[in-house]
Amino acid sequence: MKDAPLIRVIAQVRFPPILSIEKKDFVGSFQEAIREKYPILQPEQTQTFVFGPQGVVQPTFQLTWRFIDTAGSWRVSLAPNFMALETTAYSSRRDFLERLEHLLIAFEQSFNPKIIERFGLRYVNRLIGQELQDISSLVKPEIAGLMGAEFIEDIHQTVNESLFVIPNGGEEIIARWGLMPGDVTFAPDIEPVAESSWILDIDMSLSKNREFSIEELMSEGRCFAERIYTFFRWAVKDDFLRRFGGKL
Repeated sequence: MKDAPLIRVIAQVRFPPILSIEKKDFVGSFQEAIREKYPILQPEQTQTFVFGPQGVVQPTFQLTWRFIDTAGSWRVSLAPNFMALETTAYSSRRDFLERLEHLLIAFEQSFNPKIIERFGLRYVNRLIGQELQDISSLVKPEIAGLMGAEFIEDIHQTVNESLFVIPNGGEEIIARWGLMPGDVTFAPDIEPVAESSWILDIDMSLSKNREFSIEELMSEGRCFAERIYTFFRWAVKDDFLRRFGGKL
């Protein structure tokens, strides 16, 4: 769609920890391989929590390298146990997957990974303003839910989540949708906005230990993108496509 309400698209590869990634001497070759497109480096200490003895939650700190383009709309994140590509300026599936393949090649050449634990692809849409008021005419009743009720003006927040498991393959699709009040978000990696908004967040992944293969990951990426679009196309009405410049 020409004016798609996509606010973020994310691809993430998780793998068993490679401790050398936290050392700058080992990350240099990876940076050089991607620096032309992502020249800005912003190391970041991120905090996670793990269960220690007797169930005590213990904070741990992890260094994550952030490589960002000059416009600030594309970001690569590299940590000891994952690599992610995300954008707020998605233009096409082909462009996104080509960028992902370029990163996977650089990652393989720099760190020679052996195992993949999880691969996921996620698309997040947001409606605000008039689109929020017209939600019942833009999405299917199954997705609109309470947003189609007569008392819509009294609804402050409503969020739904569904988990779908693909037969035989083991892939999962987690779909979240609903109304969020201003300055509130349902996920820490999605920035809130000042006004009320309606979110459609579709995440497909495969959690399975398997050999690292760029060819296999790219095949999964194409498949995931197609299946996510299939769910999206089921969820929205034709008026949604017309509103945002899509083709029927």
